[in-house]
Amino acid sequence: MSKPRPNLRETFAAQPVVEPPVNLVPVPVPALDLSPAARPKSGGSHGDKKPVLIHIPPDMHKALKRIALDDETTLAAITERQLRAFLVAKGYTKFAQD
Repeated sequence: MSKPRPNLRETFAAQPVVEPPVNLVPVPVPALDLSPAARPKSGGSHGDKKPVLIHIPPDMHKALKRIALDDETTLAAITERQLRAFLVAKGYTKFAQD
């Protein structure tokens, strides 16, 4: 049995009609600079970092999310911090900074 569809005509007919203000003043919008020189050099909001996809058990993901919320951080920050510690332990001391 299919779910009954709402009657949108009745729903929107019951909404009050809002009139726009009469004295609107146009605001000039600056032109966008789409030249290659104006584009950001880094790879977006993550800078020059590379993405890594891992698969972990759901209970581990839930625990990590809980820790991230408690510490007011992100899963990415936790993962990067732990990967840095792992690399330093393996002798890659250049990752000890940051």
